[in-house]
Amino acid sequence: MASDEGTKSPLMSGTDLEMGTEEIAADPVAMALGAFFQQLNKAIKNMRLYVHQPERFPEFLGPAFGIFNEQLEEFHQLTLKVEQEGFRYRKTLVYEEEVSDQNLAFAFYNEGIRLLKFQRGLMLPEMLAFVQICASASQSVRMMNEDLLGQLWAKNFQNIEYVIMESYAVAGKEDEGPTADDLELEVDQIVGHLYQSLTGKGDDNIQFARISMEDLEIDLDNIRQARGIRLGESTISNQLVARFQDEIIAEDEQRLLPKLLRVLLMVFSQSLDRALTADIGNALILMLDFFLLKEDFDNIQMMMGTVKKLEARTDESTAAGWREIYYRLQQKMSDRERIHRVAEIVETTGKLDNIRKSRVYLKYLDGSQCFEPLLSALETINRPEARQLFCMYLANIGHDHLELLQQKLQSPKANLVRDVMSIIDHIDPPGRVGLVADLLQHRNLSIRLEALKIIGAGEEQHSYPYLSRAVRDPDAQVRTVAAQLIATAAPKRSVPLLLESVQDVDFRGATVQEQTGFYTALASTNDPQALGYLQKLLQASKLFAKKKPDEHKRIIVKALAQAGTIRSYKLLNEELSRGVKNEELAAAMERAQQQLKKRLFGN
Repeated sequence: MASDEGTKSPLMSGTDLEMGTEEIAADPVAMALGAFFQQLNKAIKNMRLYVHQPERFPEFLGPAFGIFNEQLEEFHQLTLKVEQEGFRYRKTLVYEEEVSDQNLAFAFYNEGIRLLKFQRGLMLPEMLAFVQICASASQSVRMMNEDLLGQLWAKNFQNIEYVIMESYAVAGKEDEGPTADDLELEVDQIVGHLYQSLTGKGDDNIQFARISMEDLEIDLDNIRQARGIRLGESTISNQLVARFQDEIIAEDEQRLLPKLLRVLLMVFSQSLDRALTADIGNALILMLDFFLLKEDFDNIQMMMGTVKKLEARTDESTAAGWREIYYRLQQKMSDRERIHRVAEIVETTGKLDNIRKSRVYLKYLDGSQCFEPLLSALETINRPEARQLFCMYLANIGHDHLELLQQKLQSPKANLVRDVMSIIDHIDPPGRVGLVADLLQHRNLSIRLEALKIIGAGEEQHSYPYLSRAVRDPDAQVRTVAAQLIATAAPKRSVPLLLESVQDVDFRGATVQEQTGFYTALASTNDPQALGYLQKLLQASKLFAKKKPDEHKRIIVKALAQAGTIRSYKLLNEELSRGVKNEELAAAMERAQQQLKKRLFGN
């Protein structure tokens, strides 16, 4: 691009090439551009971090744009040379990174771009659009986007220019480089033919000039390579060759089909007949299976979301076709084999992000036909976070499948039984207590305890009969948990049962944990008879023969503290006011009183 005659322009010139190292290091423009790229990297990181808040992008880019625009205002134009490792201004590398997908310059270099020019008049929105293209081009994970040159062309920037250079090397004599005579004829003919192809009136001139070696019809002797076609010895490293091969594989396996999907949905968005509806449905089902094979939930979401939008945005006849396609896809996604494939992905994936993304798949399922396949798939999963995901979805659609859930409670797999219990608990059906009551006889203690908690959270009329039997269960843990649950579920009715239990002769040999649990249950009822019994034990001079009186009293004091009631606090206060001879017991009462005071009234 030609620059104005009287305008200062920091373009490369012969004078620039003669600048010394010290002058380059002190070049204020180069220093400013170095600061610009530092701020630009921060902006891009923030944009990727807050990709869900695009309205903040101008805020992130503002500091970098301020530095760059200040130089544009002074010099009218800035030109950067694009290299593999970075961007060069004059003879100074103002941006340099290791060659990788994260290197902004490499993305441009890889597309053949060798110069970037920025004109005064560049505004923040135009710069932001350019930076977003840079950010997308440097991320290998965003493989669905069109190529970098396509994005730049589509934006039609007014104040940003890019120059693409094609190199043709000619072999000269041994130990000598190519001469101008070697190059002149061949380059003139190549350039002339390309120009004619691009500017002619044939069908090929609209978007691309399709050319091949045969099209050139010229003598290519002594030309080592043309447009990347290797004709002589290799001039690039094996590492870059491998990288290009990986790019080609990625294009074939990961980018082409998503692009094809977008084109398919766009081309047929406005017109569908019966035959076309069936054909597009079949094509999308094949794509669905391909995406599942590749563990690609993002494209599944894009496909289903786009079909759903087309159903709402098109005319009624076309909308009916897209609606039919959507429901057909939904039914296929709800098939047993495909749901088991999702379960396999979330079970074996090394990426926790895949588990989160699989929620997208589950939300599109047909709730009327997917419950049994989901429940079956749950049995194959061991990862806790994946099981939790499936349980959440099953709980949301499980109201009409209680009979099937009850059948699964008989499974020998403890994890499955535990998950089904949590699903039933989340659904909270009217007969919840009866559904899990049989599990009180389960051989697994943890399952019995969890079933007991679900029963304890039910209505008193349903839960009391099971809890009262569990208070006399052979297992001490079950008895203790049942005592505390029944005291909460039925405070008045439970007092006689609890008093009978603690006064039983066998209770004298109970563990400290069981005695503490039962006394805590009694205290938490706030019943005068129960509290009176505990106060009587605290005042007694002799208690159980197998225990020292003060040791047993400390158990009661601990139970009063755990009960956390105002009446427990008052009872301790009364005993301290009466005076406690044993210093250790008095100190335990004071600590329990302070705990209760803090728990009840705060600091």
